[in-house]
Amino acid sequence: MTRGIAATIVALAFGLSAAAADPVGKYTVKGSSPGTERTYEGQVMVRKTGDTYQIVWDIAGQIAFGTGMGGENFLVVTYLSGRQVGLALYARKPDGSWEGRWTQLGGRAIENERWTPSAASDRREQP
Repeated sequence: MTRGIAATIVALAFGLSAAAADPVGKYTVKGSSPGTERTYEGQVMVRKTGDTYQIVWDIAGQIAFGTGMGGENFLVVTYLSGRQVGLALYARKPDGSWEGRWTQLGGRAIENERWTPSAASDRREQP
């Protein structure tokens, strides 16, 4: 277990310097809600803000805001949705999508979320 944690820390440290395939852009998002069988869909925009990223989700008109850090292969995000705070970890897939796992503060469930790039002409738009 300790080796796995150490390997993750090393991978994250090396990823911080990479930015060639950063997550900036517009995506469609699909995911599941904690502790339920419900799914959701919407849009997410990612914008570079200095050394961090600003993430804005729009899920059926409900807006959530996040701040992330990462590189070309991963993104760690803390977010606020209504009054709920949470944490998410995303990994870049070869097709340009981002696969994520997330939970809420005090949560006991871990859920999934996938970001799929929008049309190429919209991909690098800033929110």
